[in-house]
Amino acid sequence: MSINEVIADYGFIGIFLVSFLTGIGLPPVPEEIPIIAAGIVSSKAGVRWWLAWPACMVGVVTADMVLYSAGRFWGQRLFRVRWIKKILPPERRQNIEDGFHRHGVKILLTGRLLPGLRTGVFLTAGAMRYPFLRFLIADAIYAIPGVAIIFFGSYFLTQSFQMLIHEVHKVQWWILVALLTAAGAYSLYWLYSFQRERALSNDFDPPTMSELVHP
Repeated sequence: MSINEVIADYGFIGIFLVSFLTGIGLPPVPEEIPIIAAGIVSSKAGVRWWLAWPACMVGVVTADMVLYSAGRFWGQRLFRVRWIKKILPPERRQNIEDGFHRHGVKILLTGRLLPGLRTGVFLTAGAMRYPFLRFLIADAIYAIPGVAIIFFGSYFLTQSFQMLIHEVHKVQWWILVALLTAAGAYSLYWLYSFQRERALSNDFDPPTMSELVHP
């Protein structure tokens, strides 16, 4: 079952679940995908936007808090788990820790844009006991305007595309007539230019088939 089908079948609950699962890295895809899907489904009256948009934000923030809490609770023991070591090798974890020391909140904002790095960033933040308030501020900076831009961008873009398709359908015969008229006018212009060139070269013999096909 695809993301769009889950959202269409389960509404804002499905949006929350998909946003939460992709947020913790299951599957490891950009968390923007379910937000875009929620905007598209909402534009088609499948889900009310005033439920879909908050569901996206809550799902994203909840996933981030779960990762942070897992890192804070289990600490360094978490990084000895085999599948955690696979997605977050010691070298990458050390780079993330160095990034926290140098950049602080910035690494929370930039790291979440990369699916393979996002999970490790939030786990490391918890294991390092990075201040929870700063963590929430960084989440709010993204979740409120960032999710809104992605959600409503896909929402209005889908509506505009549907309106365009509807308008094109109403005038499709006029478009066809215009294309045929343009093609006919171009053919007449080409034939006139061809005959004019033959007249200037004093060649009044009828054109051969090869000349018509490849002038």
